[in-house]
Amino acid sequence: NPDELVILYLSHYQSVSPEDAAALLTDLGVATILDCSDLTGLTIGIAKAMSALEFGGHLLAVSDCMDEQYDPDVVCSNCAYDCTADPSGTSEPYRNFYEYMKTNSVFPSVE
Repeated sequence: NPDELVILYLSHYQSVSPEDAAALLTDLGVATILDCSDLTGLTIGIAKAMSALEFGGHLLAVSDCMDEQYDPDVVCSNCAYDCTADPSGTSEPYRNFYEYMKTNSVFPSVE
């Protein structure tokens, strides 16, 4: 949809610096925000204006400006277990993962 604003979240850089990634994206015509403080006061209108693509649509790359709510104590899989393959949902790793997701995710209400 050419009217939608798409946010490209950049994180976990390994073989390239955030600045090099931003330079590449800029060369491709993608607006990039590296300084999270630049998001303060940014409206949808301003974001769309700065992220308009020459072929239509809007793409804005944002680097490491999100609270991922990462908790290293919550694991869904390890060498001996994969909670996504637990159809019963009764194992402790599955329950821990489920409770974490329930606490940190927004579930739509079903009416």
